[in-house]
Amino acid sequence: MKKILFTLAAACALAAGCAQTVEPVIGTGNPYLPLWEHLPDGEPRVFEDPDNPGKYRAYIIGSHDLRVGSYCGPDIRMWSAPVEDLTAWVDEGPIFTYNIDNQWDVMYAPDLVEVNWRDGKREYYLYPHSRGWGREALIAKSDRPDGPFTVVNATEDGRRAVDGSILGFDPSVFVEQIIDPKDPDYNIGFRAYGYWGFQRSSAVELDQNTMYSARPGGTYIPYFIPASFRYGVVRCSWNQGIPCTLQGSET
Repeated sequence: MKKILFTLAAACALAAGCAQTVEPVIGTGNPYLPLWEHLPDGEPRVFEDPDNPGKYRAYIIGSHDLRVGSYCGPDIRMWSAPVEDLTAWVDEGPIFTYNIDNQWDVMYAPDLVEVNWRDGKREYYLYPHSRGWGREALIAKSDRPDGPFTVVNATEDGRRAVDGSILGFDPSVFVEQIIDPKDPDYNIGFRAYGYWGFQRSSAVELDQNTMYSARPGGTYIPYFIPASFRYGVVRCSWNQGIPCTLQGSET
């Protein structure tokens, strides 16, 4: 039976927050991360390795269960592994935190997407899902998938997201790369769509220039798919209109 190989030196370095410089944790099967790590809401992504062009890594981006009495913690945590060896996971450390008045915001389910502009520019947008009051819709940008990330839509005092920041609880973003020269967005290179919800599900086409606000003239769907108030009880009334469900599925 194969065992997880984890040297004492690596353990010490991880504890010190220097995971990028240590040997990866080697294991097989499930769980694929060490038993001491807890990443609920993990979002898997595959991006080009910024330090090895042409090579790709799988990234897991998640909230970080650190608190004893409640969910999640003050950081968004990332682990990564080369796509050729999904047993060689490296702790990339906390890639995002947010501090106001000497208190850390708790971070819930995040998302991270890559944007490729037609002119060749590549950017990464993190949707950290801060639970700080007025900061649920904050997003941050970097030129690397592992950061550092800079918040792009906070007010000057940093206490809330600017007006127009539309994404809410448990955000998720889909980026559609445009390859058809006849497409009206071909010169931009992509379109982006945001999804979120708690006891209600919403969707919107995002403004490519902000990645946090609705695209002018784009589509906003306040009731995207049905949501439940509790198990087995659908909260959304069908007469409100659920446009993105298959015909007859309400029965």
